[in-house]
Amino acid sequence: MLELRGVSKRFGDALALDNVSLGIAPHQTTALVGTSGCGKSTLLRIILHLVTPDSGEVRIDGQRQTRTEIPTTRRRCGYVTQSGGLFPHLTVHQNAALLAQHLRRDPAWIRQRSAELAARLHLEPPLLERLPRELSGGQRQRAALLRALMLAPDLLLLDEPLAALDPLTRHDLQAELKELFAELQATVVFVTHDLAEAAYLAPQLILMHAGRVLQEGSATALRERPADRYVRRFVAARRDF
Repeated sequence: MLELRGVSKRFGDALALDNVSLGIAPHQTTALVGTSGCGKSTLLRIILHLVTPDSGEVRIDGQRQTRTEIPTTRRRCGYVTQSGGLFPHLTVHQNAALLAQHLRRDPAWIRQRSAELAARLHLEPPLLERLPRELSGGQRQRAALLRALMLAPDLLLLDEPLAALDPLTRHDLQAELKELFAELQATVVFVTHDLAEAAYLAPQLILMHAGRVLQEGSATALRERPADRYVRRFVAARRDF
């Protein structure tokens, strides 16, 4: 479904992505893993057309993505950042309803869809009328997921959505996400620097370093058949992996 071909991107003197080519399998969760600054988040933003690559191309369902495809691509994607990215002056429901209202969906459908997703994400109905600042960290991330799932996207992009949470909340949300991904049958790209989290949530891992893909495969492959010394060191750094 999703393919990058020779994608490179610089920000001034910093090389964020260096000739990256990879394929993301459809209807599967794939984790992009690596240290901060390795290019994981830039890659997601390029897929979503928030950043334009200097060279290379992105293909979805075999079609090369250009500027004319930006609105269509964004509508079929759900996107969650580490901070959630909720508009602070809007309630949870208003945040979730924005794109659906823009597309002139029926207000009754919007309200029903919002309530159904809130129940699935363990958000109590009164929380839908709260502003983001009135929520806990875990509730804000659930609210961000609600917004991302509102239009049933077939591509879900998650940029370290659990990184800022306390260990117990993060543990609970990991379990909920694993179950949710299995139900959705969407194509999910999940960014994390936590190798154990990646192994728990995704059957396919892509380890990046300095803007390059070093190894693709299962957690077992990275652990037992590391492609090079850096992969070996990265895996060894996690004592619980």
